[in-house]
Amino acid sequence: MACFDLVRPFLGLGLVVFLPLVGPLNAQEGVTSPLEEDRDRSASLESLDDRWDFEQSFHSSGEGLFTGDFQITQWNAQYGHVYKELSWDLGLTYSTYDVDLRSPDPFFSSTSSYDDRVGVQANVTQSLSERLTWQGIGGYYEGFQNFRSLWLHEYYKQIGSVPFFGGYPDISPRGYQLGAQFRWEYLPATGYLEMNFGYYKDWIAPSAEFERITVLGRSVIDSFQYRLASENILGPRVRSLLELNLTHTAARERRYGVQHSLNIALAERWVFRTQAGWVTENPGFEAFFAGGTLEHELTSSWLVSVFGRFYHDTGEIQNSLPASNAPPGLDSYQIGLGVRWLGESSSIKVTGGPYFTRYEKADIEAPFFEDLYRSRDWASIQVAYSLSF
Repeated sequence: MACFDLVRPFLGLGLVVFLPLVGPLNAQEGVTSPLEEDRDRSASLESLDDRWDFEQSFHSSGEGLFTGDFQITQWNAQYGHVYKELSWDLGLTYSTYDVDLRSPDPFFSSTSSYDDRVGVQANVTQSLSERLTWQGIGGYYEGFQNFRSLWLHEYYKQIGSVPFFGGYPDISPRGYQLGAQFRWEYLPATGYLEMNFGYYKDWIAPSAEFERITVLGRSVIDSFQYRLASENILGPRVRSLLELNLTHTAARERRYGVQHSLNIALAERWVFRTQAGWVTENPGFEAFFAGGTLEHELTSSWLVSVFGRFYHDTGEIQNSLPASNAPPGLDSYQIGLGVRWLGESSSIKVTGGPYFTRYEKADIEAPFFEDLYRSRDWASIQVAYSLSF
């Protein structure tokens, strides 16, 4: 979940998300962070010899996107516990947004703003039978979902304070999610089917049109997400994951998406991971993305990788008033290098590289948001640490 939203690269296509630091609705709109490695989900929980034996894990990661007027960071920590057929984990996320705001609007004065977002998520997984598992998911957050929401809130708050306008309310953005997943091993050790359902409720900063009475857009958003996925081991060197996704957000058309991932062992020390996807929603939204990572095992402990990603969309659909603050079409590109160290029970990975966002030129009468949707060059860095004990 998710979530960093820079500019929608790699839309979230369900409860599981594939994306760098970005996502609209949260491309929930949101997908998994590029820091996360593909986990071997084919391994079932093993029975433990001693009734008191258990396994614990800890994962922590930090990510940052930096350009001249925007600095975005996110920190994640997760603790997990496995005991026989039952496992649970608890995660904490902390994000910060440091933005400089500029606009040609004559009623707006350039300013800077800083805000943060805190989120918590808990998962409980239970084996129902030898081949069937169930997972319950719950989460809550406080703060703006992304830096774009913070920018728009600060703009509306300042414009609403002009004496002859009707004002803008104080906003406390927050939200929660509830979900469930069933995973069925329909072919022993080679075929798996997953079904997910998620409900999201978000209190957001609404769009506004200012007159003597302020006209506000929707401030509470309800979303339902459905996901069907098939994971298969196609041979000794190939693993495939195909995902179908449906998102239904209040007052919007249904959003459909498909995503395919492949892990290929090219040789004894070479692995290639690739992902591609497509999303559509009426009226007029369409997006696709593709990316790949090539990793080489230098030694038993050290691995190096190179990766690239591309994202395109035709312009995001707003959850609030369909005014001129809607983002125009976007192309984004990311390339980078990574280094990973593997120990007996722990691992560390560091990746970094440039990240480019290119917006289509918006043809609107009042381009008050042109600086928010200006093309930019970013620096991206990610660090991740995992420990099992």
